[in-house]
Amino acid sequence: MQATLTFLPIVDVEASGLHLQSYPIEIAVLVPDDVASWLITPEPGWTYWNVVAEAMHGISRSMLHEQGTGALTVARELNALVKTLGGVLYSDAVEWDLDWIRTLYSTVRTSLEFEVLPIQQLLSFKQRLKFAEARQQLETSGRYRTHRAGPDVRLIHEAYCQSLARR
Repeated sequence: MQATLTFLPIVDVEASGLHLQSYPIEIAVLVPDDVASWLITPEPGWTYWNVVAEAMHGISRSMLHEQGTGALTVARELNALVKTLGGVLYSDAVEWDLDWIRTLYSTVRTSLEFEVLPIQQLLSFKQRLKFAEARQQLETSGRYRTHRAGPDVRLIHEAYCQSLARR
């Protein structure tokens, strides 16, 4: 049976690395029929950079400086967008994503006006197992460019929908 495609506002964040001094470099949010995303120009204090992370997501510091949007603008636009979506975003890695979102807002001294909750809280234990399995299969399917925020929110959404399907 095919999963019913239910819209869910999902967020994914790519970062300069997995370190206490890392910071967000790309944020994407699944919106109805599309994805809103931002590359973020690093703030002056954001200096940590991990070349292994860069190899995974394919985003260079020069790309961020050339194509990125200022952190304050991203924070304001993200607040405005999430307000239209009901004030809540869902993440499959909320500990990391929320930390990087808080880093963004803290750095630009702007209030975070929405919640980020674990997508797993919407699922039963059995559905969480199906979600993890579906996510892993989708990651290796070649259908998505993983470690980029936009494709990742689409992948997470598809895994979520598959986890709701009755089999």
